[in-house]
Amino acid sequence: VNLYPLNAQSVTEYAKAQHFASRANPELDLQIARYEYKVGPGDILNVTIWDHPELTIPAGSYRSASEAGNWVHADGTIFYPYIGTVEVADKTVREIRAD
Repeated sequence: VNLYPLNAQSVTEYAKAQHFASRANPELDLQIARYEYKVGPGDILNVTIWDHPELTIPAGSYRSASEAGNWVHADGTIFYPYIGTVEVADKTVREIRAD
């Protein structure tokens, strides 16, 4: 372990002596590229059913996300009219759409 005294002068000198360059992290870059968010309790999902205005929530953009969306309950489900209870927790948006 290297210990360095920190004060205004030493920090300035150290910064001048070192060239700080960011290093690539290929493993992290790959993880970021493959990442897909998984839905969990407390999330709000906005469900759109095309060509069925009766299933669209009125007031559109005048409602907040929490009022316009479907809360994911603690048990990982949402309720949607005509469908009922839908399990969504720990699924990606793509997986939910496929269901």
